[in-house]
Amino acid sequence: MQLVRPITPEAVLHAASEGVKRFLSAGDRRLAVLSGSSKGEQWRERVFLLGIKPVIGGIPLEKAAMAVGWRFLVRDGSGEFAASYVTEPLRGGRPRLVGISHGKRLGPYFDASERIEGIALAQTQTERHQLRTLTIPCLLIEAFWLVPESGESGFIVPFISMIPEFANMPVLTVGKFLEICKPLAVGRQAADDHIRPGAGQSYGWPPK
Repeated sequence: MQLVRPITPEAVLHAASEGVKRFLSAGDRRLAVLSGSSKGEQWRERVFLLGIKPVIGGIPLEKAAMAVGWRFLVRDGSGEFAASYVTEPLRGGRPRLVGISHGKRLGPYFDASERIEGIALAQTQTERHQLRTLTIPCLLIEAFWLVPESGESGFIVPFISMIPEFANMPVLTVGKFLEICKPLAVGRQAADDHIRPGAGQSYGWPPK
């Protein structure tokens, strides 16, 4: 399986590089690597959000998942991790950098972005698949969503989760992934008064 990484729009790149200058002081070492003025390894990911209502209601993923923004993951020459988050605008709006995070907790995200290429190549499918990142905040799940060019539902590769079935980045069909998620979403909704059946987006992006 060959992966096709999304092309980041120029407006998003500009929002990311210029936005960090407003978030960070001139002496902050994260500024250089996040703005692209110093060398460092970087992954750019287009992020789609899936709310709890579609998971419970069985709405097809391609209809339910919303493009919410871009995550820029970087590792500088000293091995330090940082990330910036740019939201996708509504029609007629402009991309905007809305957050920055740093530290070792970003390591698993960076490692997963490196590993997904090898995982995809090990699959038997010959069709090209577009690489997306899927987040389900209410279940604390981050996954790669591999979308085939044919338009079929594709595959999910979870990389951040406390669910045993999602350990070690398994390659799951979208149907199997959502089948596992549904009872967990039902239980979460019942346990959390802040999640209502009519809301579906009680948890947002980027992470706080």
